[in-house]
Amino acid sequence: MPESMNARYRISSLDKGLKVLSSFTPQRRQLGASEVARLSGIPVSTAYRILRTLADSGFVEQLEDGNFTPAVGVLKLGFAALQSNEVVEAASGPLRELRKSTGETCNLGVLSCGDVVYLLRYKTSHYVIGNVSVGSSLAATCTAMGKTLLATLEPEELSGVLAGMDLGRAGVGPRAHRTAETLMADLAETRDRGWGMQDEEVAHGLRAIALPVRNLDGVVAAVGISVEGARWSRERMITEILDALRETAQKVSLRLGHLEGVTVYPR
Repeated sequence: MPESMNARYRISSLDKGLKVLSSFTPQRRQLGASEVARLSGIPVSTAYRILRTLADSGFVEQLEDGNFTPAVGVLKLGFAALQSNEVVEAASGPLRELRKSTGETCNLGVLSCGDVVYLLRYKTSHYVIGNVSVGSSLAATCTAMGKTLLATLEPEELSGVLAGMDLGRAGVGPRAHRTAETLMADLAETRDRGWGMQDEEVAHGLRAIALPVRNLDGVVAAVGISVEGARWSRERMITEILDALRETAQKVSLRLGHLEGVTVYPR
Protein backbone atom coordinates (compact mmCIF):
# COMPACT_ATOMS: atom_id res chain seq x y z
CA MET A 1 0.00 0.00 0.00
CA PRO A 2 1.40 3.44 -0.91
CA GLU A 3 2.70 5.52 1.98
CA SER A 4 0.05 8.20 1.41
CA MET A 5 -2.72 5.64 1.80
CA ASN A 6 -1.06 4.26 4.96
CA ALA A 7 -1.14 7.78 6.41
CA ARG A 8 -4.88 8.03 5.73
CA TYR A 9 -5.59 5.04 7.93
CA ARG A 10 -3.16 5.94 10.71
CA ILE A 11 -4.78 6.81 14.06
CA SER A 12 -2.35 9.18 15.74
CA SER A 13 -3.78 8.80 19.25
CA LEU A 14 -3.50 5.00 19.07
CA ASP A 15 0.04 5.35 17.73
CA LYS A 16 0.98 7.56 20.68
CA GLY A 17 -0.60 5.15 23.15
CA LEU A 18 1.40 2.26 21.75
CA LYS A 19 4.58 4.32 21.94
CA VAL A 20 3.85 5.04 25.59
CA LEU A 21 3.35 1.35 26.38
CA SER A 22 6.50 0.45 24.44
CA SER A 23 8.51 2.75 26.70
CA PHE A 24 8.28 0.12 29.43
CA THR A 25 10.77 -2.75 29.25
CA PRO A 26 12.10 -5.37 31.70
CA GLN A 27 14.88 -2.89 32.47
CA ARG A 28 12.45 0.05 32.73
CA ARG A 29 9.57 -1.28 34.79
CA GLN A 30 8.70 2.02 36.48
CA LEU A 31 8.64 5.35 34.65
CA GLY A 32 7.43 8.86 35.28
CA ALA A 33 5.52 10.90 32.71
CA SER A 34 8.61 12.95 31.85
CA GLU A 35 10.67 9.80 31.21
CA VAL A 36 7.91 8.34 29.05
CA ALA A 37 7.76 11.61 27.11
CA ARG A 38 11.50 11.54 26.49
CA LEU A 39 11.51 7.88 25.41
CA SER A 40 8.44 8.16 23.17
CA GLY A 41 9.04 11.63 21.74
CA ILE A 42 5.63 12.81 22.98
CA PRO A 43 5.04 16.04 24.94
CA VAL A 44 4.93 15.53 28.70
CA SER A 45 1.33 16.73 29.05
CA THR A 46 0.20 14.33 26.32
CA ALA A 47 2.19 11.46 27.80
CA TYR A 48 0.60 12.05 31.21
CA ARG A 49 -2.94 12.09 29.78
CA ILE A 50 -2.27 8.85 27.92
CA LEU A 51 -0.83 7.25 31.05
CA ARG A 52 -3.85 8.28 33.08
CA THR A 53 -6.16 6.88 30.39
CA LEU A 54 -4.21 3.62 30.37
CA ALA A 55 -4.37 3.51 34.17
CA ASP A 56 -8.15 3.99 34.13
CA SER A 57 -8.39 1.09 31.66
CA GLY A 58 -6.18 -1.21 33.73
CA PHE A 59 -3.19 -1.30 31.38
CA VAL A 60 -0.80 0.60 33.68
CA GLU A 61 -0.80 1.32 37.39
CA GLN A 62 0.23 4.55 39.07
CA LEU A 63 2.46 3.97 42.07
CA GLU A 64 2.59 5.92 45.32
CA ASP A 65 5.64 7.88 44.13
CA GLY A 66 3.77 9.03 41.01
CA ASN A 67 5.56 6.72 38.58
CA PHE A 68 3.73 4.26 36.37
CA THR A 69 4.24 0.53 35.78
CA PRO A 70 2.54 -1.99 33.43
CA ALA A 71 -0.55 -3.64 34.94
CA VAL A 72 -2.37 -6.93 34.42
CA GLY A 73 -4.42 -5.50 31.57
CA VAL A 74 -1.34 -5.53 29.33
CA LEU A 75 -0.79 -9.20 30.08
CA LYS A 76 -4.41 -10.07 29.31
CA LEU A 77 -4.25 -8.07 26.08
CA GLY A 78 -1.33 -10.16 24.89
CA PHE A 79 -2.63 -13.47 26.12
CA ALA A 80 -4.57 -14.36 22.97
CA ALA A 81 -1.28 -14.34 21.07
CA LEU A 82 0.50 -16.26 23.80
CA GLN A 83 -2.14 -18.99 23.76
CA SER A 84 -1.27 -19.91 20.22
CA ASN A 85 2.50 -19.80 20.50
CA GLU A 86 4.64 -22.86 20.05
CA VAL A 87 5.58 -23.14 23.71
CA VAL A 88 1.93 -23.62 24.70
CA GLU A 89 1.39 -26.09 21.88
CA ALA A 90 4.50 -28.05 22.83
CA ALA A 91 3.61 -28.16 26.54
CA SER A 92 -0.12 -28.91 26.42
CA GLY A 93 0.08 -32.67 25.95
CA PRO A 94 2.99 -33.37 28.34
CA LEU A 95 1.43 -31.21 31.08
CA ARG A 96 -1.90 -32.99 30.80
CA GLU A 97 -0.07 -36.31 31.11
CA LEU A 98 1.79 -35.00 34.15
CA ARG A 99 -1.42 -33.96 35.87
CA LYS A 100 -2.91 -37.38 35.17
CA SER A 101 0.12 -39.24 36.53
CA THR A 102 0.64 -37.09 39.63
CA GLY A 103 -2.90 -35.98 40.40
CA GLU A 104 -1.60 -32.48 41.11
CA THR A 105 -2.00 -29.04 39.51
CA CYS A 106 0.46 -28.50 36.66
CA ASN A 107 1.51 -25.15 35.20
CA LEU A 108 3.41 -23.48 32.37
CA GLY A 109 4.67 -19.93 32.82
CA VAL A 110 6.90 -17.27 31.28
CA LEU A 111 8.74 -14.32 32.77
CA SER A 112 7.32 -10.86 32.11
CA CYS A 113 9.23 -8.05 33.85
CA GLY A 114 9.18 -9.14 37.49
CA ASP A 115 6.17 -11.44 37.18
CA VAL A 116 5.52 -14.97 36.02
CA VAL A 117 2.54 -15.20 33.65
CA TYR A 118 0.56 -18.45 33.57
CA LEU A 119 0.09 -19.74 30.02
CA LEU A 120 -1.27 -23.17 30.97
CA ARG A 121 -2.78 -24.36 34.24
CA TYR A 122 -4.30 -27.81 34.66
CA LYS A 123 -5.97 -27.88 38.06
CA THR A 124 -7.06 -30.75 40.29
CA SER A 125 -9.52 -30.85 43.16
CA HIS A 126 -6.73 -30.45 45.70
CA TYR A 127 -6.07 -27.09 47.32
CA VAL A 128 -4.52 -24.49 45.04
CA ILE A 129 -4.90 -20.72 44.86
CA GLY A 130 -8.36 -20.25 43.43
CA ASN A 131 -7.85 -16.91 41.70
CA VAL A 132 -4.82 -17.99 39.67
CA SER A 133 -5.81 -19.01 36.16
CA VAL A 134 -4.47 -18.84 32.63
CA GLY A 135 -3.41 -15.25 31.97
CA SER A 136 -2.87 -14.49 35.66
CA SER A 137 0.46 -13.26 36.98
CA LEU A 138 2.26 -13.53 40.30
CA ALA A 139 5.49 -11.99 41.52
CA ALA A 140 8.34 -14.12 40.18
CA THR A 141 10.30 -13.82 43.42
CA CYS A 142 7.79 -15.91 45.39
CA THR A 143 6.86 -18.60 42.85
CA ALA A 144 8.72 -21.76 41.90
CA MET A 145 8.46 -21.06 38.17
CA GLY A 146 9.41 -17.42 38.66
CA LYS A 147 12.51 -18.18 40.70
CA THR A 148 13.48 -20.90 38.23
CA LEU A 149 13.35 -18.38 35.39
CA LEU A 150 15.05 -15.58 37.33
CA ALA A 151 17.92 -17.93 38.18
CA THR A 152 18.68 -18.41 34.47
CA LEU A 153 19.19 -14.69 33.78
CA GLU A 154 22.58 -13.07 33.43
CA PRO A 155 23.52 -10.93 36.46
CA GLU A 156 22.98 -7.60 34.70
CA GLU A 157 19.60 -8.66 33.34
CA LEU A 158 18.54 -10.03 36.72
CA SER A 159 19.48 -6.74 38.40
CA GLY A 160 17.35 -4.85 35.89
CA VAL A 161 14.33 -7.08 36.48
CA LEU A 162 14.59 -6.82 40.26
CA ALA A 163 15.31 -3.09 40.36
CA GLY A 164 12.67 -1.25 42.30
CA MET A 165 10.78 -4.38 43.27
CA ASP A 166 9.24 -4.25 46.74
CA LEU A 167 9.87 -7.68 48.22
CA GLY A 168 7.73 -6.78 51.18
CA ARG A 169 4.69 -6.76 48.88
CA ALA A 170 5.71 -9.48 46.41
CA GLY A 171 4.59 -12.52 48.38
CA VAL A 172 1.93 -12.94 51.03
CA GLY A 173 2.96 -16.35 52.31
CA PRO A 174 4.70 -16.70 55.69
CA ARG A 175 8.01 -17.71 54.10
CA ALA A 176 8.15 -15.15 51.28
CA HIS A 177 11.49 -13.40 50.83
CA ARG A 178 11.62 -10.01 52.52
CA THR A 179 15.23 -9.08 51.75
CA ALA A 180 17.38 -9.09 48.63
CA GLU A 181 20.03 -11.14 50.46
CA THR A 182 17.77 -14.13 51.12
CA LEU A 183 16.31 -13.94 47.61
CA MET A 184 19.73 -13.92 45.92
CA ALA A 185 20.85 -16.86 48.06
CA ASP A 186 17.75 -18.78 47.00
CA LEU A 187 18.33 -17.95 43.33
CA ALA A 188 21.96 -19.07 43.58
CA GLU A 189 20.85 -22.40 45.01
CA THR A 190 18.17 -22.70 42.33
CA ARG A 191 20.77 -22.03 39.64
CA ASP A 192 23.17 -24.64 41.04
CA ARG A 193 20.64 -27.48 41.34
CA GLY A 194 18.68 -26.61 38.17
CA TRP A 195 15.18 -26.40 39.64
CA GLY A 196 13.20 -24.01 41.83
CA MET A 197 10.88 -24.45 44.78
CA GLN A 198 8.54 -22.23 46.73
CA ASP A 199 7.57 -23.27 50.24
CA GLU A 200 4.59 -21.27 51.51
CA GLU A 201 5.88 -18.13 49.82
CA VAL A 202 2.82 -17.53 47.64
CA ALA A 203 0.31 -18.53 50.31
CA HIS A 204 0.06 -20.49 53.53
CA GLY A 205 -0.10 -24.24 52.92
CA LEU A 206 1.04 -24.17 49.30
CA ARG A 207 4.26 -25.60 47.87
CA ALA A 208 5.49 -25.87 44.29
CA ILE A 209 8.47 -27.12 42.32
CA ALA A 210 9.54 -26.08 38.81
CA LEU A 211 12.04 -26.67 36.02
CA PRO A 212 13.03 -24.52 33.02
CA VAL A 213 11.96 -25.30 29.45
CA ARG A 214 14.53 -24.69 26.72
CA ASN A 215 14.73 -24.40 22.98
CA LEU A 216 17.94 -24.14 20.95
CA ASP A 217 18.38 -20.50 21.98
CA GLY A 218 17.98 -21.00 25.72
CA VAL A 219 15.32 -20.91 28.43
CA VAL A 220 11.89 -19.82 27.19
CA ALA A 221 9.49 -20.92 29.95
CA ALA A 222 9.09 -23.05 33.05
CA VAL A 223 6.88 -25.98 34.01
CA GLY A 224 5.82 -26.56 37.58
CA ILE A 225 3.63 -28.56 39.95
CA SER A 226 1.65 -26.95 42.79
CA VAL A 227 0.72 -29.10 45.79
CA GLU A 228 -0.98 -28.88 49.15
CA GLY A 229 1.66 -28.56 51.84
CA ALA A 230 -0.30 -30.65 54.32
CA ARG A 231 0.02 -33.66 51.99
CA TRP A 232 3.43 -33.00 50.47
CA SER A 233 6.63 -32.22 52.37
CA ARG A 234 9.61 -30.70 50.57
CA GLU A 235 11.43 -34.02 50.79
CA ARG A 236 8.52 -35.99 49.37
CA MET A 237 8.20 -33.56 46.46
CA ILE A 238 11.85 -34.03 45.59
CA THR A 239 11.75 -37.82 45.81
CA GLU A 240 8.33 -38.46 44.24
CA ILE A 241 7.55 -35.53 41.90
CA LEU A 242 10.81 -34.08 40.63
CA ASP A 243 11.67 -36.96 38.28
CA ALA A 244 8.24 -36.84 36.62
CA LEU A 245 8.54 -33.07 36.25
CA ARG A 246 12.03 -33.47 34.82
CA GLU A 247 10.73 -35.88 32.17
CA THR A 248 7.98 -33.44 31.25
CA ALA A 249 10.43 -30.54 30.90
CA GLN A 250 12.59 -32.78 28.74
CA LYS A 251 9.66 -33.67 26.46
CA VAL A 252 8.62 -30.05 26.02
CA SER A 253 12.20 -28.92 25.38
CA LEU A 254 12.73 -31.57 22.72
CA ARG A 255 9.50 -30.51 21.04
CA LEU A 256 10.87 -26.97 20.94
CA GLY A 257 13.99 -27.91 19.05
CA HIS A 258 16.50 -29.60 21.32
CA LEU A 259 18.37 -32.32 19.48
CA GLU A 260 16.65 -35.68 19.75
CA GLY A 261 18.35 -37.89 22.30
CA VAL A 262 20.13 -35.05 24.09
CA THR A 263 19.48 -35.17 27.82
CA VAL A 264 18.50 -31.67 28.83
CA TYR A 265 18.01 -32.47 32.53
CA PRO A 266 20.50 -35.09 33.75
CA ARG A 267 19.71 -36.62 37.13
